[in-house]
Parts: sequence; C-alpha cells; structure tokens
Amino acid sequence: MVLIAFVGVVGETVVYGTAALARMSFHAREQAAIRGAVLDAIRQAQSTAAGVPVPQPSATCAYATNDGCSITVKTTVAIATPNPGSTPPSCASAACSVYMQNNSHVGESRASYAVTAQLLAADGGVMASRSGLVAFRTFATAPYAALVGSVDATLDAITNGGAGDDGGSASQTNATLIHVDYQQQGNPATHTPADVWRTLDEHPATAAPSWDD
Repeated sequence: MVLIAFVGVVGETVVYGTAALARMSFHAREQAAIRGAVLDAIRQAQSTAAGVPVPQPSATCAYATNDGCSITVKTTVAIATPNPGSTPPSCASAACSVYMQNNSHVGESRASYAVTAQLLAADGGVMASRSGLVAFRTFATAPYAALVGSVDATLDAITNGGAGDDGGSASQTNATLIHVDYQQQGNPATHTPADVWRTLDEHPATAAPSWDD
C-alpha cells in the first residue's frame, strides 16, 4: 500500500509538472507571436509611409495543433489622428525641436500611424493585445520612410504614445540631420550649402503601455 501511494504521488507530481511546462511553453509562444505581430504591423506602417496604400486588417495562424489553429495573430494599421481637444505637455527644453530638411530634393516630413496587434484563441477570444503609435521620417527619395526612434532598438520605445525623434535634433551628439550641398559641375571641390530648414516641435515621449492580456 505504501508503495502504491508513493507511485501515485510521483505520478501526480509528473502530471502537474508536465502541465506546468506545457503552460510555460504556450506562454512563450504567445510572447513570440505578439512581438512578431507588432513588428509586422510596424513594417506595414512603414510601407504605408513610403507610399503603399493603408493595408486592410489581416489575420494569420501563428500556432496550429492537430485540433486546428490555437493562436491567431491579427494586425491593424491606421493613420494616426490626434484626440479632439487633447493638449500634449510642453517641452522643457529646445531638445524637443526637430529640424527637417525641406530642400525639394529631400522633402523630409513626418507621418504617424496607429498599430494594433492581437492574439486570438481558437474560439475567437482575445488572449493578448498591444497597440501604440509609430512615427516615421519620410523623404522624397529612397528610403522614403525611416522609423523614428529606431536607434533605441527596443519595442517599447517605438510603440508608445509619443515616440521621441532620434533624427533631426541638432542638440544630440549623434544627430542625423540631413544636409544638402550643391556641387559645381566640373569642379568637385566647390560646394554651396543648400539647406532649407523647417522646424517641428516634438513633445516628450510617454511611457509605453503595459501588455493587455
């Protein structure tokens, strides 16, 4: 009887342990799927900023079993619109001023998009979701659109309510201002500055929202 009881306890422990490992594995798949979905939505937004039409919401299966799709990812991209009547906080210093190259050969500007990523269960229920704003520097020539804040190399830095602008700030050590020089034909040593600056007041970035799950 003692041996039987011991075997039962061991068996129960193995069952619980296996179940815990399965939950951890599934949660890891969820994290990977939602991160991939957000990145995919940002890539779609970048294509849109470069001139591709705004994509329709799309859904794909991220994890399938013998019983069908267990995790579906859905992404949505939309042109960002300001909240009516909202007033963002003022900038504490000139560091929030961004200088854009308005020379016609560059035509630098800004574009913002609202991106949303959702994980859907087999029954259609939402398991996790993440949404935020992403901003791009846009140009008249290739690469046409570059992600603002990409030097941060973190997902949170580019999916918050007011992404800080890493390009065009004259106060930064590693500023990425775009300068234009005209070169005299037949005399490469002769350069004429052709910068045309347009300023844009940025506002401090807000903290990235936590995961909804």
